[in-house]
Amino acid sequence: MLHQGLRTRDGNVPPEILPKVDQVLDEFVEIVNEHVRARKIKRAVVRSMLSCCTITVIDSSHIFVAAQKTLGVPITFAFHHPAKSFSLQSIYEAARWEFGYDEPFVLQFPLEIIEQTPERRREVIAAVAEEHYRSEVMRVA
Repeated sequence: MLHQGLRTRDGNVPPEILPKVDQVLDEFVEIVNEHVRARKIKRAVVRSMLSCCTITVIDSSHIFVAAQKTLGVPITFAFHHPAKSFSLQSIYEAARWEFGYDEPFVLQFPLEIIEQTPERRREVIAAVAEEHYRSEVMRVA
């Protein structure tokens, strides 16, 4: 799925932060998968349910994940820029123009959720998952 499985990894995110980001993404994928199963749609409709190359960018207040489905070995780049602030659009454009993604999707989470318990952050992650699910279904329709 989105960020799981055997993959090549590179970047400058401190090793103590990466597992926290992966946990947030695990919870996100679980919620999206609940939507897919409940509505009985094909997993391929929602790209985050497939193997993806990802670019994770952590700025001063957000975690951004730009992704694109892949048929080969997935690659994850993770960048830590705590003194900078990016927009969703700038991450999308970087995925397209700097990394060559043809059809990326971008997720945005508030940075503070990596320090919260899964129960406390579930509502925020569920809102991102719902928006992502709806946009993916609309994209295919």
